[in-house]
Amino acid sequence: MVMDELAPKATGHEAKVEKKFARSFERRQRDHSPEMRDSAIMGGGDNFHAKLQRRKQSMEERRQHRQQQDNSKIAVYQAKEKAKMAALLELAKANRSENSLWKS
Repeated sequence: MVMDELAPKATGHEAKVEKKFARSFERRQRDHSPEMRDSAIMGGGDNFHAKLQRRKQSMEERRQHRQQQDNSKIAVYQAKEKAKMAALLELAKANRSENSLWKS
């Protein structure tokens, strides 16, 4: 109770202003945190070009892997299509008549 008499609490608009000031102060303290090292902020000694080269290499490996998968799928589909066409050709030859394309 003695503290309230010596330094009374702010109320109303003054309380809002004090809270706003406290939040901005905390935000500023967080922005200037001593936990961040300059090497982390500025990129630290790790060579940018080496990192870029590693990234390009991994992208190229992924592209080649996808290309191989696509080629194998295409080969499977082409084999199925060839088998279907052979079956249709045999069916057409079995059902040939006078007006068909395959005359004896």
